[in-house]
Amino acid sequence: MNNLKQISKILDESNTVAVLCHENPDGDTIGSALALSIALKSEGKQAEVICADPVPKLFRNFEIADLVLPVSSAHAEYDVAVLVDCNEPNRCGCAEKIAYKAKAIACIDHHILLNELNYPAYVCIDYGATAMAVMDVLNYRNYTLNEEVSKFLYIALSTDT
Repeated sequence: MNNLKQISKILDESNTVAVLCHENPDGDTIGSALALSIALKSEGKQAEVICADPVPKLFRNFEIADLVLPVSSAHAEYDVAVLVDCNEPNRCGCAEKIAYKAKAIACIDHHILLNELNYPAYVCIDYGATAMAVMDVLNYRNYTLNEEVSKFLYIALSTDT
């Protein structure tokens, strides 16, 4: 399941990217999704972070809430939906429909798989947070960290490990 090449290829081939958080979001799903989205935007991609549930109050001081779209604000279709901190679309609540409407699905996660996946996945169950797997993806893509991406990876790491 640790296929960085496939994940990177699908991101390279996509212009529009829905980065999906799991329902009842925590810091790892939100921080990891925002870090990935910002990095993809710097590559010229149209990337949006989407979550079925509101950002918890705990994270509102970090100016995060406005960066995470509710499902009702999402586009009709994306080239790829990337599941972050979950490995099945049904964990995304009502955002699940966005994954199934996308031309492709990919997954970046650190949880044990309960079912075999039929889409590219980078799953590292030895990692304490999905942020570590997102960092692997960014490194594979030769992305140079900036302060904003680093902040969101730190939020993800510090709230999930």
